[in-house]
Amino acid sequence: MGLEKFDPALAVHDLIQDLKWSAELRVEFAASEARVLDRYALRADERRAIET
Repeated sequence: MGLEKFDPALAVHDLIQDLKWSAELRVEFAASEARVLDRYALRADERRAIET
């Protein structure tokens, strides 16, 4: 995927960076994915892509 398809408005970019840098968040995400996802302003299609 080239940068022309990159959408900086996607909240999932923030989620991924936070997961990348926080071991504590990764543990929490593994225990309760929905609770972590609720903290981010994900669009419906972003959330669906993560949950499926």
